[in-house]
Amino acid sequence: MAHESGVCKLRESRRRAGDRRPAREAGPAILGNVEQAKDGAFVSVIGRSPLALGWREWIALPALGITRIKAKLDTGARSSALHVLDARTVERDGQRWVHFLADPYPSRDDVLISVQCPVLDERLVRASNGQEEMRLVVRTDLSIAGHTWPIDVTLASRSPMRFRMLLGREALSGRVTVDPAVSYVGGIPKDWTLDAREEEEEEEE
Repeated sequence: MAHESGVCKLRESRRRAGDRRPAREAGPAILGNVEQAKDGAFVSVIGRSPLALGWREWIALPALGITRIKAKLDTGARSSALHVLDARTVERDGQRWVHFLADPYPSRDDVLISVQCPVLDERLVRASNGQEEMRLVVRTDLSIAGHTWPIDVTLASRSPMRFRMLLGREALSGRVTVDPAVSYVGGIPKDWTLDAREEEEEEEE
């Protein structure tokens, strides 16, 4: 079984802009509508032409060591979610960290990615089945169709789902418009094939 590794580096947010409030107060709405320039300042993205994408896209979470994973862009969901296995938290220098295994490919049981990163928060999330559960939250960079910005991601078990990554409104707000009639606007990896059975199962999810 192949094991890869990735480390999520917690990005400085308001403190680099001179605001001394705790970084955890920088809520998802701010992440969705601003981007951080090289000098650390925040620049509004409101008013820019949004990125037009399909309802499913190939994305990357590079700081987690995930170079590609299929994601469902779901404007009906508030939070983003990543399928993980064996999530365990530890204290490290007064900071809470989480170690987990990312399982990005439903058809590839031999590929697991070992990840360690700081815990940003723990939130109560209502799943699509209506049940509520507490989930760990990490902050990391999302790369999609040549664009990159920070998002908050909840860690969850999505093993019954064909999409191991869900992008919700908080990650898309102010940046992306979703066309439910198209898919993979950002492209498909050249070495990846999608057979008819997998295509059908994705359509039904």
